[in-house]
Amino acid sequence: KDTADDTVPQLLSAPYRQQALKYNWRQFAYTDGSFIDKLAAQKQGLPADAPRIGAAVYVPRHDSSNLDTTIGYIPSEESYQHDDTINRAELVALYQAIKMGCRHIASDSLASIYQL
Repeated sequence: KDTADDTVPQLLSAPYRQQALKYNWRQFAYTDGSFIDKLAAQKQGLPADAPRIGAAVYVPRHDSSNLDTTIGYIPSEESYQHDDTINRAELVALYQAIKMGCRHIASDSLASIYQL
């Protein structure tokens, strides 16, 4: 079974890749947020008060330490539960990456990038 480290060099050395990568992907932190609506949460059997949003930051290793960093967050303070949205989850992920000192951040949320 391929691991992520085995697959990436194969993709990067594929015959169709004629140019070098523009950026070193290991120098970026990758962020994402998730949201589960109430109906889907009920179908999955989650308790009514369970957090419905989550955020994560993934930082690939860029040295020889063999340690990637993946950190998950559940940004669901009780005072903000009425605001549980995908945008909030994405923003929490970006905020945590910034707090970690990441200078190059990749996100799939254009709305969150514009809100920074």
